[in-house]
Amino acid sequence: TPRGTVPMTTRVAVYQATFDPPTLYERRVAEALGGSFDRTVVVPCGPRPTRGPLPDSRPIHRATMADLNFRGVPKVEVELADLEQA
Repeated sequence: TPRGTVPMTTRVAVYQATFDPPTLYERRVAEALGGSFDRTVVVPCGPRPTRGPLPDSRPIHRATMADLNFRGVPKVEVELADLEQA
């Protein structure tokens, strides 16, 4: 960087849970994270070989519920890559 400038950094929070179903409390957590970080990524968790059974809802339903629950929250995005492994 040129002398006298400060490098830009982006603070990112990753919020991962089953979100089955996503709740108002979890939306409020995401809102709070959005107020403290430059970007918040909500990640509905997918299958884990070391964990117990998957949640009751089908992955497509969990993806839709997460998208609907966190829609419109400033600086918050939903990342479905982990869930798509189901």
